[in-house]
Amino acid sequence: MARLVEDVLKREGFRIPSGYASPDVVLVDPAMGTGTFLLSALELAAETITEEEGPGAVGPRLREMVGRRLVGFEMQVGPFAVAELRMHAMLKQYGSAAPAQGLRLLVADALDSPTAEFNWIPHTYRALAESRRQANQVKRDERVMVVMGNPPHDAVKRGAGKWVERGEPEADIPAPLGAFRQPGNGRYESKIANLYVYFWRWATWKVFDAHDDAPFGVVALITPKAWLKGRAFAGMRRYLRETADEGWIIDLSPEGHRADAATRIFPEVAQELSIAIFVRWRDSPRPRTEPQTAKVRHLKVGGRRDEKIERLTTLRLDDPEWRECATGKTDAFLPPGSDLWESCPQLRDLMPWSSRGVTPGRMWVYAPDKGTLQRRWQRLLAADTERRAEMLGRSGERTPADSVPPLPGVESHERIPLAAEHKTNPQTVRIGFRSFDRQYVLPDSRLMERGRADLWRVRSDRQIYTVEQNAHPVVNGPALVFSALIPDIHYFNNRSGCARPLYRNATGTLPNVTPGLLALLSGRLGVRVDAEDLLAYVAAIASHSEYTARFREDLEVPGARVPLTADHCLWERAVTIGQRLLWLHTYGERYADESAGRPHGRVLLPRDRPRCVAAIPDDAEAMPEKLAYDPVTQDLWVGTGRISPVPRAVREYEVSGMNVLDKWFGYRRRNPAGKRRLELDHEYARYWLPSWTTELLELLNVLGLLVRAEPAQADLLNEVCAGPMITVTDLATTGILPVPTEATKALKA
Repeated sequence: MARLVEDVLKREGFRIPSGYASPDVVLVDPAMGTGTFLLSALELAAETITEEEGPGAVGPRLREMVGRRLVGFEMQVGPFAVAELRMHAMLKQYGSAAPAQGLRLLVADALDSPTAEFNWIPHTYRALAESRRQANQVKRDERVMVVMGNPPHDAVKRGAGKWVERGEPEADIPAPLGAFRQPGNGRYESKIANLYVYFWRWATWKVFDAHDDAPFGVVALITPKAWLKGRAFAGMRRYLRETADEGWIIDLSPEGHRADAATRIFPEVAQELSIAIFVRWRDSPRPRTEPQTAKVRHLKVGGRRDEKIERLTTLRLDDPEWRECATGKTDAFLPPGSDLWESCPQLRDLMPWSSRGVTPGRMWVYAPDKGTLQRRWQRLLAADTERRAEMLGRSGERTPADSVPPLPGVESHERIPLAAEHKTNPQTVRIGFRSFDRQYVLPDSRLMERGRADLWRVRSDRQIYTVEQNAHPVVNGPALVFSALIPDIHYFNNRSGCARPLYRNATGTLPNVTPGLLALLSGRLGVRVDAEDLLAYVAAIASHSEYTARFREDLEVPGARVPLTADHCLWERAVTIGQRLLWLHTYGERYADESAGRPHGRVLLPRDRPRCVAAIPDDAEAMPEKLAYDPVTQDLWVGTGRISPVPRAVREYEVSGMNVLDKWFGYRRRNPAGKRRLELDHEYARYWLPSWTTELLELLNVLGLLVRAEPAQADLLNEVCAGPMITVTDLATTGILPVPTEATKALKA
């Protein structure tokens, strides 16, 4: 990072051939830790000085540099002390020493207000106060050309961004973070509450905004990469495109979330990381009189950790593998999709209304069996008000004393506060917990952070929810999954996504389809097309692994697109395939048709179906702890129980990196998966239930039939993509797109 930033400084836009050694360059690391970035810049400066002026000039020049132009902020005293020791050691290595006024390493928080003043302070803390005063002087008055570092990345609560988040209302100074917000995007922007976002805003404010007489420089940070594509960060991307002139993005985690530790730059960090460098050139006009869009390039660095480091060591800004990113103001900082991909409408163009899934805020409202939920409820009722609050835990701002409206369509609690509840027999409802995993929930809005009333309002025996991973890339398996049950927010692959109901009302008379689309399809295809046909077509095209493999790079930008055929025969074939797929995804509860071989509620492989050939023990002593699999015999061992035959493709079936069988079993094993942070989380089944064996066999039959359907889906997709299609341009020309705003919203109750 230090080397690439120095390359930027040497370019025509800055004309600083000596890089960090130049007296013009002031560098700040706002969360320096043990000082690695500052030391890297110091080392590069020493190399430049040695080459340009000789070794005898290095010591005095470095002393000047660390005394005036190299600044580090660090809140923790331990890392700060290490940084000081390391810098003194490096100066000594070059025959130099710290200047009389000392190093500019400061114990301070970059996010604090730059205008804060300190009055009387006890003598014990005077050194810390002086450090903060100096830091505020840097923040407030000093022109900084480079901000570089590796800031912390933790999701935080409101207020943790301090001055960056709040500004100074009493002085009429707006919050700098406001520049990262996008009008109309408020419901998604809770993701902005992360320390790395606050540091990004502090860095860009300091370099690009704080000083009108010097609004140029470089910001280079290594942080999680969610901001490159997430909807919550649309305003952040817009700001950078409008403010900077050029940018470079290095994806350090193309392997995805929680990849093998051997592929991680920092083995202990499971999050996906990226390096981003943004520059505003010295001669860039301010203020700009014409719209500006920064030219941003993207490059992936994959492989094992040592391979990545080797690649980064030689990477240059003129490397031929850089690819230009999309140019829309809020587009993801990723290369645009293929021509075919871009010509296909997005799923949200076809089914515009979506909602997050149920977000309980506490996991004990879910269980794989009703009995566990009954026991948890009984324990809650047996507690007094204070204990009930402890059992609920902190989730949002709701308390047991609050009066909360019930969820639509479920047994009413008549707005009785949870503190006054005495009903001993709670309602339980089946819910879509994870892909192909049906569990039970206490459908009580008093227990939930976000019950998603709109999804409950449209629940019916005709409803089906299309679940899309619209927040993270899809890496393998189907790009869409479907559920007859209301899904949890993490239904798709244990990471947040969205649900698109087929109907906008419970009676199934108002389809969640863009106005005019069904009529257009009927006209172009010469056959009547209804909402259920459209959904079947979408399922046939996108819910299989060949789709994801073909469009994997395009799916780096979250959100599926649907190649729409204009060929009548291909459409009919797709609808037939899709009807069977939706019957499978919903365990036979939707799209049932006895005459077409789709009996209601009974999904079985026609032959070689899995059977339980050795009983799974139902006593506490032998509660299964793990799954084992023999690919030769096709035996699946559940503890000491055995199911066979289970084809390897079924055992390995995944939805974007989530193994379906492992995830399903994980919530039913001896020590169930999931974070058990609350008392009631520790109340769970202590022995294997016979009903779970039945459910496991149902799951294996569903997956077996899905695996068998994939070759036909792959052939269909290839033919659709090679034939005539209805494109985004066609939909825009006929007025179907853009989607009317009202179609994207839930119907009012």
